[in-house]
Amino acid sequence: MEATSDYWKPFFSLLEETLPVMLVNAKSARNIPGRKTDVNDATWLAQLGAYGLLRASFVPAEPIRELRDLTRARAIVVRDRTRQIHRLEKFLESSRNQTLQCRREPHRRVLPADAGRPRRRRT
Repeated sequence: MEATSDYWKPFFSLLEETLPVMLVNAKSARNIPGRKTDVNDATWLAQLGAYGLLRASFVPAEPIRELRDLTRARAIVVRDRTRQIHRLEKFLESSRNQTLQCRREPHRRVLPADAGRPRRRRT
């Protein structure tokens, strides 16, 4: 089986219980001269595996894979949380600056960006 993104994971999990499955790096499979195309990938990889021309990729045991998936998911959640905290801090900082500016110059009115433009009359 060729490792392509995450698409191989459910098939590998199903097949590893009943069949001897070998996960192969796609780049190393393409380096072997031959007629590898998308149409006959499976038969070509099976022939290469039968002749011993492919090297199996390391696939850890199921508990380790689950732990890696959980760790990866936690890292994504922490990164998203940090990003949201930074967005909130930036918003609060900009709001604080606007509030301070209004306090310093109470006589100056803050107008919307299009306040200086003449309005179009409706006909």
